[in-house]
Amino acid sequence: MKEELTKNEKSKLKKIKIQLKKSAAKHAKQARQATDIAKASEKSSELHNQQVDVIDKMLDEKKKKRKKAGTESSKESSLRDWFKRKGAPGKKGGWVDCNTCRNGKCKPCGRKKGEKRAKYPSCRPTPAACKEKGRGKSWGKKSAKGKK
Repeated sequence: MKEELTKNEKSKLKKIKIQLKKSAAKHAKQARQATDIAKASEKSSELHNQQVDVIDKMLDEKKKKRKKAGTESSKESSLRDWFKRKGAPGKKGGWVDCNTCRNGKCKPCGRKKGEKRAKYPSCRPTPAACKEKGRGKSWGKKSAKGKK
C-alpha cells in the first residue's frame, strides 16, 4: 500500500527541492571563490619568498664587498683575531711601536722597567701597519721645545 502525497505536501517538497538546489549552487560558488583566494594567496606567498631571496642575496653581496674598519685582511673576523696578530719579526706575538721603527725594524710595543722614550708608544700589530695613518700628529707625547 502506497500512500499518496497531498497537493499541499507536494508543493512544500517542491519548495524544499528548489531551496536545496539554490543553496547547493551558492555553496559551489563559495567553494570556487575560496579556491581562487587560496591560489592567489599561494602566488603572492611565492612572490614574497622570491623578493626575500633577492634581498638576502643583495645583502650577502654587500657584506662580502664591505671591509670592516681597521682590518687589513678579510681573515680577521673579530677584534680578538685582530689583537692576536703577529708583531715584530722573530716574535711569536705582540705589537710594535711605530715611533721606534728604523729600516723596517721596530721595537716591541710597551716599555721595559725604567726605559724612557721621547713619544708615547704608537702601537700597531705589524711594522707594515705603521705606514697607515693613525691618530695624526697630535697623538703621542708633546715635545719639550714647545714647553716654557
